[in-house]
Amino acid sequence: MDDDIMWGAGAGAGSCSGGDGSLGDVSSDPVSGLDVREIRGGCRRIREERPGFTVLTSANELLSRFLQDRLQTELRLGPLDPTEIEKLRSLAVMYSLDMTTTSDRTVLTKTSNTMQAVKVEQTNMSQRLLTDFKRRCYSVPGHKNNQPDSDNN
Repeated sequence: MDDDIMWGAGAGAGSCSGGDGSLGDVSSDPVSGLDVREIRGGCRRIREERPGFTVLTSANELLSRFLQDRLQTELRLGPLDPTEIEKLRSLAVMYSLDMTTTSDRTVLTKTSNTMQAVKVEQTNMSQRLLTDFKRRCYSVPGHKNNQPDSDNN
């Protein structure tokens, strides 16, 4: 399996309308006899011509996953619009990534200064303290099972 992620400008981009200005395609359901309208994800603007979902949105999601994955050192994206390349370039500067752009692809590479994701673990002690706090707040006064285990000794 190829670890490189390719995302072209044609995939995911396009018009929200069904071609006739409507939000989705209308077809008849042969079983019920009702007209069924297809709802397409990402189409929220009815009167505007531009789609609600852009290639840059998906590139941001891929970039987020790329930054969190310690094993992946390179992210390859398909062709992007010049405005999207500039927005991606500002993100690359912010996260200390090297960015190489050609006519058919954009490649982001991690550097030694690239921000690394830090995994924060909760300890058993803090979890137990939160549980005791909730038990004390929602308990009925005078009931023998209301007190935390440490107070029953």
